[in-house]
Amino acid sequence: MIQDYKLVGLSKGKRATLELLDTDRETFWTKIDMSDDRFEALWNYFGKDYTDVKIAEVQCDYVTKCGAPINGKVINIKHK
Repeated sequence: MIQDYKLVGLSKGKRATLELLDTDRETFWTKIDMSDDRFEALWNYFGKDYTDVKIAEVQCDYVTKCGAPINGKVINIKHK
């Protein structure tokens, strides 16, 4: 299944910090499934500027009641 989340941060360990699209009460962390050069380009593009909303498409096995992805990995990033 593929779910959309708000991307609120990146870490050099190829991890993403995500929130639900409609609230910031829940925060999740997941892997980013991209090649090293693609991740580096993403890192350089976003830098530390998270002022405009970016959407992370997360492929996961399922989501919990609160919306957290289980065994999730970011497969694509897009602008809202």
